[in-house]
Amino acid sequence: MAKFFTSANDAFTKQEDRIYDKRKKNREDFLAYRKMKASMGEDVTAKELDGFRRSIAGGDAFFLRDLPSGAMMKKLADRTNTLALNTRSKEEAQVMEDRKKADDSWNSFLGYHSNVDVTDEKELTKLKTDWMAGFPDRPEMAESMWERRSKNIPEQHAQIRTKSVQDYLDGPLKNVEDVETAQSIMDANNVAGWKQNLVKIEIKRKQDALTAIAVADANKLVVGYSGEKLRHMDETQIGNLASEIIAGSKYNLATDSEEYKTLHASIVASLTTRQSQANASKVETDEREFSTHILSKDSEFAKTVAAKGYDDDDVLQAYNMARETYDLPTAANAQDVEYLKWVEAAERAIGTQYQTEWDAEQVKIDTKIEAALVAAKARVDTLAGMPEFAEGGAGFATMTAVAQNYVMVQDAFGVASALKARFGEEKLTSGTVDDAREMLNFLVASGMVKTTVAFQAEQRAELTTNAIPPGTDLEVWYANEEGEYEKQLADAIELAFTTNLKFGDSPEEVITKKQQLVEAMVNQLELDLRKTLQSKGAFRGLTESEITTKHNEVTNRVLEHVSQILAEPKNSTGRPSIIKHPTLELFGSSNNTYKALNGSDQFKDTNGEPLAVGKFYKYDQKTGSLTPVSQGAVRNLPPLTPNPNSPTGFNPSARMRTAFARINNKTDMVFGFSPDPTIGIRPNGPFDTPADWLSSVVMQMAQSYRDQGTAISDRAFYDMIGAPGASSYGLASSNFSDDPNK
Repeated sequence: MAKFFTSANDAFTKQEDRIYDKRKKNREDFLAYRKMKASMGEDVTAKELDGFRRSIAGGDAFFLRDLPSGAMMKKLADRTNTLALNTRSKEEAQVMEDRKKADDSWNSFLGYHSNVDVTDEKELTKLKTDWMAGFPDRPEMAESMWERRSKNIPEQHAQIRTKSVQDYLDGPLKNVEDVETAQSIMDANNVAGWKQNLVKIEIKRKQDALTAIAVADANKLVVGYSGEKLRHMDETQIGNLASEIIAGSKYNLATDSEEYKTLHASIVASLTTRQSQANASKVETDEREFSTHILSKDSEFAKTVAAKGYDDDDVLQAYNMARETYDLPTAANAQDVEYLKWVEAAERAIGTQYQTEWDAEQVKIDTKIEAALVAAKARVDTLAGMPEFAEGGAGFATMTAVAQNYVMVQDAFGVASALKARFGEEKLTSGTVDDAREMLNFLVASGMVKTTVAFQAEQRAELTTNAIPPGTDLEVWYANEEGEYEKQLADAIELAFTTNLKFGDSPEEVITKKQQLVEAMVNQLELDLRKTLQSKGAFRGLTESEITTKHNEVTNRVLEHVSQILAEPKNSTGRPSIIKHPTLELFGSSNNTYKALNGSDQFKDTNGEPLAVGKFYKYDQKTGSLTPVSQGAVRNLPPLTPNPNSPTGFNPSARMRTAFARINNKTDMVFGFSPDPTIGIRPNGPFDTPADWLSSVVMQMAQSYRDQGTAISDRAFYDMIGAPGASSYGLASSNFSDDPNK
């Protein structure tokens, strides 16, 4: 028994030891896990710590009691992470220190071998051999470092050389500013060739910078130097000035150095350019002042041009005197380009002044003419208020014609008195149209009234002193004038033969009116010549004789043209705008178509035949001619609609189909057409049956359509309207012609 207890006690004791050992080992493992994370510099979360805690306890709550509680996991994780951060920082610091040592070692190595030409493969291979020899015990590390760093050797080598050069410049060559001195120092110290080259480049760069500053300073002095002073310097003086400017720029190089000579030449060139600019500016100023003076009203040149024309020797002399005053080149002769330019400029200047005066005068003239026309209208209004000129009489008709086409230049009471004295009061109050025409002719002939155009032209000519713009070409001027004469002539003839002459006036009256037209044109031509000669400066370099000669040439052509026009047949008789004659009757609503009545045979048509009673004639208002036309050509006919599907080619209107009723006697009408015994299916008569009368109307209407341009035969027209009278009168299509042209 005792043995049993002893055994049991031993077993219990051993069990307690195992539990104790397990719990101790769990605590050590948990602590070791945290230390491992911290030593590796790895962060850990509270969740990771709690998971590890549970895994080592096997999920047994008994063993979990000896480990930190789950609530402490966050604090333990933060503490562990802090330790891990410290580990990483120490490692990084060590890495940086090791890297710096490696960099310093590498840079020292390259600096020691700065004379090596790293672009030479052989030199580069030798350089690697020297590097590897420095690490006899660690060749793998040396190889690794070479592989990582050798790619940047050209760039690092260049930096090392640059620093070496700068250190040399800041040391032995600190106060040296020229290449020659630096070269002697470097030769004495056996400086490597590559370093000498870089040193000289750097010193040259500094020299260039100093030179640029000196040049800039010198250029400021050049620009600031008086251009007027430069204008009077020769080459030697400009060279001396360049030396003074360099001295003023504090340029320290010797005067015999190439740099100095280059700078000096540059400044001389700049000064020479400035001199040229100053000379050009002076010439420009002189030309500008000359330009202002030469065309001014006080200029002798301008005065001479205005007085003597453009080709006078005195003009050239006046020009050269003005040029000399402003120290400018003169003209050798009148063909000098510059001289001709100023001659033309003078012409334009004089012309501009003349044009200004002319425009101002025209405005005044227009105002005066307008006032005169208003006054003339007031005179007519006064005349209209007099009882002798009340509506219905010849006086009223005369006054109306004056108001429409004329300007009354005499006062109203003077005109009234003159008409009473000449024609009597009875004719004024109750006279005919012929009396009114005679009164108007009297007023025109006596000068009491004038056409509006003539009045304005006379007023303008009388008031105008400057009528022609200066610089006008004589040929162009008279070409335009000749065109104006022709228009005036056409207007005057139209007025004379449509208003002032009666239709059928005697040849003597027509001749008198023609003579008046010629005299009026001659007077106009003489008036225009005086106007042309009085317009000073109008024509360049032409004498009065030359202008008169040209005017006479135009006058002869114009008067010859007048004679030719007045000799034309249409100007052999009066042609009023509206025919009012008892032997001619306006036909219906037609335009200028008349029917000849008894007594009309006193007139002749365009064929030279006397007018025939009952026939129709077209009156041409412009020519006064009477052209024979058929009655059908002037009738208003019902329209015919073309229809290619119709046997006749046309469709009549519905009204036309029903218009042809039975014609019982020769006075019945259809669309204004009455039976005509001279037209019918039986030309020789007798004209005594409804068939004759109906066929006559059909044939007249068909002819009227043909006269107005519709190609339709008598037969087609008859068939188209439905063959009227076929059953009642025995008419048939065969009774009519099928010729569409007659």
